[in-house]
Order: sequence, then C-alpha cells, then structure tokens
Amino acid sequence: MRLVEISTRTPILLATGGLTIVLLFFVFPNLPLPVSSLDASFGYTYEQAIAVLTEYGEGGRVLYVWMSLILDTLLPIAYTSFLVGLIKRLQTYTWMSWLIVLPIVSGCLDILENVQLIVMMFQYPEISEIQVNVASTITQLKFLAFHFSLLSVLLLLTIYVVRYFRNRSSFD
Repeated sequence: MRLVEISTRTPILLATGGLTIVLLFFVFPNLPLPVSSLDASFGYTYEQAIAVLTEYGEGGRVLYVWMSLILDTLLPIAYTSFLVGLIKRLQTYTWMSWLIVLPIVSGCLDILENVQLIVMMFQYPEISEIQVNVASTITQLKFLAFHFSLLSVLLLLTIYVVRYFRNRSSFD
C-alpha cells in the first residue's frame, strides 16, 4: 500500500501522467513500424496476426521486441501509477478504494500481453492459433480493464466536483 500512497503525490501524478501522454501521443505513433501494433487493436484473428508479423519483416520484429521490452514496459507502469494515484486521490468514500484494482489489472495484463507478443515475434512463422487466441484475449481484457479504469476516474471526478460545489454552496 506504500506504493499506492506514493502514487498520489502531486509530483508523481504529474510525472506519470506526463510520461503516459508523451508515450501514447508522441513516441508510439512515430515508431518506424510499417503497420500498427497488434496491441493497439481490440483483439485480432490468427490471419491478422500473421499478416502484421509478416509485414513487419525481420527488422520490424526485432524493433518491436526492443520497443516492447523498453517502451511498452514503461507505459503500463506509468499509466497504472497515474490511474491508481488519481483514483486514490479522488475517492471520497472508503468503499471506492477497490477501484484501484482496475488499473493494476490493466497494467499487469498489458505486461503479460507484451510477453505474449514477444514470444510470437520469436516463434514467427511457427505461431499456433492457440497462441494468437490467448494473446488476443489478453489484449481484449487489457482494453476492458483500462477503459473501466478511465470510467472509474470520470465517475470519481464527477462525484468529487459535485461534492465540492455542494459543500461550497452551503457556505454561501
């Protein structure tokens, strides 16, 4: 729980939020990959996975592995810390504390997804349909957990703002 408390500190929130924005909007879109990454879509079929890995070519697959080991490991750590800190800071009732589980699950699934995709890069072209289905399912679960995390932040922010103005108007 000490890490949760650390993630609520303003400098940590600013750093992890800023890093998340930089990675998502400036770094990942500018990577020299010929097609978008499999983990950027909500699931994929065996045929789609093989087509993307073929399009990458040997050099693209090597680049993807390095990118995944460095940047795509840093991203889930950054956004998980940011969302956990934000949820913890915005929670107004103790029963809301369980919501921090959502970004933690999303971050863990993101790292597990990275492992699955790296394995697929190394196994190419000998990738089984089961491997692709497992990786695609993990990607879908990651997206669901991440979007529920964002919805939780919006819900908590709405409650926080409503309570703020309600308390403020009671003093007028």
